[in-house]
Amino acid sequence: MSKIKRFSPNWSDPRALEAITVAREGLISGAVDSVRESALTKNKHHLLFVGPRGSGKTHLITLVRHRLLGMPKVMKKLRIAWLNEDETSDSVLSLLLRIHRALSKVYPSEFPTDSTESVYDLTDRSAALEAITELLLEQLKENTVLVLIENLDALFETFGEGEEKKWRALIQNHSQFCTVATAQRLFRGVADQDAPFFGFFRVEHLKPFTVGEATELLAKVAEERKDNDLAGFVVSSRGRARIRALHHLTGGNQRLFIILSEFINRESLETLVGPFEELVDEQLTPYYQERLRWLSPLQRRIVEYLCSVPKPQPVKAIARHLFNSQQTISKQLSELRNLHYVESRQRGRESLYELAEPLMRLSHEVKEAMGQTPLRLLVDFLRVWYDREELERRVKEIPSSETITFAYFSEACARSQTEGSLLVEFLSDDAAAIDLNKCSDEDLELLRDLQDESKSCEDKLRYSIALYLRNKSQEALVQIELILKEVNVPDEKMDMARLMQISCLDQLGKTRAMQREVNAILNASQTSISLKANVLGFRGLRWRDLGKYSEAISDLTEVINANTLPSHQLALIYLERGLIHVRAQNRESAIKDFSALIDQEMGSAKTTGTARIMRGFINMFKNENTESALCDFQTLIDEPEQFPDKMIREAHRKSAIIRLSRGEWNQAKANLRQGISKGENDETIFYLYLICNLGHDHTMWAPNISAVVDVYAENDSLTELGAGLVESVKYFQDINLSKKGMLEWQKLWEDHAKKHPQLVLPARLLKVGIQYFTSGENESVLLDLPSEEREILSQALGLDSSTDKK
Repeated sequence: MSKIKRFSPNWSDPRALEAITVAREGLISGAVDSVRESALTKNKHHLLFVGPRGSGKTHLITLVRHRLLGMPKVMKKLRIAWLNEDETSDSVLSLLLRIHRALSKVYPSEFPTDSTESVYDLTDRSAALEAITELLLEQLKENTVLVLIENLDALFETFGEGEEKKWRALIQNHSQFCTVATAQRLFRGVADQDAPFFGFFRVEHLKPFTVGEATELLAKVAEERKDNDLAGFVVSSRGRARIRALHHLTGGNQRLFIILSEFINRESLETLVGPFEELVDEQLTPYYQERLRWLSPLQRRIVEYLCSVPKPQPVKAIARHLFNSQQTISKQLSELRNLHYVESRQRGRESLYELAEPLMRLSHEVKEAMGQTPLRLLVDFLRVWYDREELERRVKEIPSSETITFAYFSEACARSQTEGSLLVEFLSDDAAAIDLNKCSDEDLELLRDLQDESKSCEDKLRYSIALYLRNKSQEALVQIELILKEVNVPDEKMDMARLMQISCLDQLGKTRAMQREVNAILNASQTSISLKANVLGFRGLRWRDLGKYSEAISDLTEVINANTLPSHQLALIYLERGLIHVRAQNRESAIKDFSALIDQEMGSAKTTGTARIMRGFINMFKNENTESALCDFQTLIDEPEQFPDKMIREAHRKSAIIRLSRGEWNQAKANLRQGISKGENDETIFYLYLICNLGHDHTMWAPNISAVVDVYAENDSLTELGAGLVESVKYFQDINLSKKGMLEWQKLWEDHAKKHPQLVLPARLLKVGIQYFTSGENESVLLDLPSEEREILSQALGLDSSTDKK
């Protein structure tokens, strides 16, 4: 690792940088290909890589240069000018002189240093610019110059718009320049639509490392060091957990990961801490102090506060510590986010703010510590990498001469004793954002690592539930059985474990074992009331799935009567019992359950919304209750912020059915426009039935069919409309349409099929379906269709599709 200069990758051995390159290979190879094309053809490329300090920009362009130098054919036509980032240019003239100086250091015979002396003799800046331009182009001959520019944003800050226009004109007029540049952030000179360089650069953003990429980086560091112990550790469960926690500390910043890798498994910190603090103080602190000077006093205080805290903060916490209103702080945070000083994360409905650049916090810590107290970043690193017992052991074994090492390990040990495990805290923070119903493989891995580190019964249960929801019930059952064998498990956790046990057995198809556990729980005198209620609810839903509705209703009724579950769970029981009543054709009982749920306001918005949809659905088929049904649907429509979008669209679609049945065409169309959505349109058949059935004079068919087609087309749902059209054929028997009416209906749909390819097949099947009815239900007319189409139409007509094979 000594070959890798932590703060100056451009001075590092490129082979060492290649060895630890992670997540940037596509960007590097793409940039090399672009420069190669620029050197060998007339197509010139200009690339800009954007990312905060420490994100790997210099690492990237170092390797771009290194790979190009290994291409003899390209280098015959290419000259590379890597500009010194510490120099400034306030004009195109000074920039071209910098480019010439950079070229003369690498290619002194082609770009003699003294060849620019005559330029300095010119007092007229325009003449000097023309002279250096001609000199550069003359010395380049037929070659292309690759200009490597770091901190392009800083260069543009010194340029005025006039100089930007000059540079853009020069590059456009002389196709011998290509550029690979970096910047800390997007800036006006390339982001504003009226800026000369807007759309000029191909911009690539360097994203922070993911946990997986950070793991790969440390694995490569271990390989570079030939550290077999570290290589094995980073792929272990304990190693993954620690790397995830390091990801919290570093924010995925590449440079910080490489810095902290120097401290891994080191017995002594004496030779590392001093140079580390010195490098931060010399190279980072001046930069961030300058950036802070650009801010208003309140914005500086916000940034300084975020530097002083280890976690993302909500607006109310920032406002409280700065004695300011939340409204004012929120506005300032919005401006700071636009300026790329801070970034936000969502936790539920709350926004949490943290520094956009983790290195800014590190710079602040070094300045605050002044070499007198241990740096929190390194202390936290030790707390994450070593468990409490390991820290205590190391403190006892540190020689008295190792004062710095002792100070850091002692501070880490003391904070672990008083504040608990920082590793578990970080893992818990990550796990809190996981939706168990949408758990990925990476999420499962995190939950497993958390339970391994925390040893908490709650974390073990959460991991088991996640496994169960991913249909990994055998693995979940193993975890649950371990919990059941533990002692001193809180009663509510033990109840949850037993409930999970029967759920896993059920999912695995171990019916007898599941039934034994259910009976054991229900028959045991010591079973808690809440566990008994949950198990009854579980059994009731199993009865429902078996079609034994009376048994299901009996179990769920017992749960409701016991009234021991939390209100949100009780609401779900009411909802399920109501849905079972619907299946059992007990519609009045279903309405009572849905009404109880709604009136008592016991459930979530989703649960209550479902109850309103179902109650309205039942009432919409009662002529005397259609107004009540509309009221239920309208409640959802009027409160879009409270109910899920999908549910609101369904309310619109069902409202459209009622409007159509009343002949309220305009209102129905309005509902349809709000309700139709791809893949959600089960009501299509009802719309077509009502349009056909209620328009016996046929005068309204054409405009209403056109309106429906337009709405479905607007919402990319013509396939669903076509399916509904085919399915609606069977209703011709109920409507008693004349042959003339059927043919008119057919003609209207054939006209629309000419404009919409998705309706061609449905219109063809409609035509044969009408032929079936007008021929006295002669099934032989279906033989004109290919077998696949014939099967579709047979199913729509309710015929046995196998009859034609006899």
